[in-house]
Amino acid sequence: SRYIRQLEYESGMPITKLKVGVDINLTQGSSIEMAKDCQTMELLGEYLGGKKRLSPTAFSTYVQCPMRFFCKYMAKIRVEDELEEGMDDKTFGNIFHRAAELLYMGAVGEANPQGLLERIDEGRIVECVDRAIGEVCFNSAEFDHAKLLGELNIVRQIVIRYLRDNLIAYDKEHPNFSVVALEDVFDAPFEFEVDGVPHSVLFEGRADRVDSLDGGLCRIIDYKTGGCHLTFSGFERLFYGRDAERVSNTINTLIYAMIARRRRGIDVQPALYYLREMYDSHYSPLLRIGQGAGKRAVNIERYSEIADEFESYLSKVLAEIFDPKIPFRQAKDPLACTYCDYAAICGKKG
Repeated sequence: SRYIRQLEYESGMPITKLKVGVDINLTQGSSIEMAKDCQTMELLGEYLGGKKRLSPTAFSTYVQCPMRFFCKYMAKIRVEDELEEGMDDKTFGNIFHRAAELLYMGAVGEANPQGLLERIDEGRIVECVDRAIGEVCFNSAEFDHAKLLGELNIVRQIVIRYLRDNLIAYDKEHPNFSVVALEDVFDAPFEFEVDGVPHSVLFEGRADRVDSLDGGLCRIIDYKTGGCHLTFSGFERLFYGRDAERVSNTINTLIYAMIARRRRGIDVQPALYYLREMYDSHYSPLLRIGQGAGKRAVNIERYSEIADEFESYLSKVLAEIFDPKIPFRQAKDPLACTYCDYAAICGKKG
């Protein structure tokens, strides 16, 4: 306690320290796995043939940890919301996403949104951010602005800055696009095999923004307010590497691109707008794939460039998920357990 520390450093009294501890778990606990019984296979069967849609988030959860996928989507173990002293990342992201949607609504269908972007002033940005805060935090577009105290007021200023200096500024500098849709929900079937038996699932995703680029290319944009992860070292590591290499943002965005390509019938450019980095004049939202030691990473300009390899791994993982002989196992890399909601159930720590 602080009182004891104060006695130690200020009183001059002789203090004897005695460390007492009990080793509760001297050995590493055995690995936990869940066999796919009849009930589990029945739940998995709901995803086959398009009866129930599979989200990219659910898929990437399995990639991160099959046991986490089981707890969340099969056992449906609910995680109680903890009372946060401050604003969590999810709420911050929701405010930004809604404010960006409100700002860009007028650009949908415009052949060239450059003029509209030039006309967006500080007042319009503030108006959209305040409405987003009202909807996300107070369940109403109208609210008492006097409530914007402390951290919420700081968040307001950060979102305004991200929109003005990062998102809008970047789009002004790269104007050769038109906005096709905002918060667009779309789906597409994906075929795979389990022991030679054909199956299919219906992937469904929500794109923050869909743009049309020159040459008939479709761009799928996902806004991210967290740390930047654009480069990955290849698909083997993306799906089966260490925890830090299995980045869900990358997997999800590539699945969005796959869905859009199949749904729209045109090639797609996957893009991640990492808002923290977009002020940099050298920033590019394109994913980059490594080519081996000593070689530079290459931009993924078109999904078609990597479609075959990426979809082969999609098929491989889906076959694992729906194979009754393969149980749900814990992640091999303990770092995957660091922020897992179900770590207490598994008895693992990152």
